[in-house]
Amino acid sequence: MPRFLTKRGFWITALFGAINIAGLWAIVAAIEGRGRRLRIEAFQPEGVASTQAVVTVRFDQPMVLWADAGSEVADGLLEVFPPVAGRAVWQDARTLAFEPAEQLRLATVYTVTVSRRFTSLLGNALGRDRVFDFHTPRLDLMLSLIHI
Repeated sequence: MPRFLTKRGFWITALFGAINIAGLWAIVAAIEGRGRRLRIEAFQPEGVASTQAVVTVRFDQPMVLWADAGSEVADGLLEVFPPVAGRAVWQDARTLAFEPAEQLRLATVYTVTVSRRFTSLLGNALGRDRVFDFHTPRLDLMLSLIHI
């Protein structure tokens, strides 16, 4: 067998071996979720919200165990401005809900800050504070003229 075929076969085998190892590493990293930054997939409400709205934040990675659904979040991790009495609880492993204790005020812009200190069960952090806002319906005055 010619010598160049042996060298060529070695390099082809080495190349395919490297591709397989890189592919395996990528698959394992994707399964484990390592190396990814924690992201917020969804925030509700957006735009105009009811005065009885519940604020929800959905993350792209598990944040708590399923058994911890219903547990409250530590103070300072989710802030609402202007301040509203209420509690922040995990609805499921990835969804956090802020349940106001009273109705939201009409004609008010609310700003919700999700702290960068949030960390998923996979060890990935949010990286920076995320800020969202929504507002409640404004008061509209209606003028009615009655002709007699």
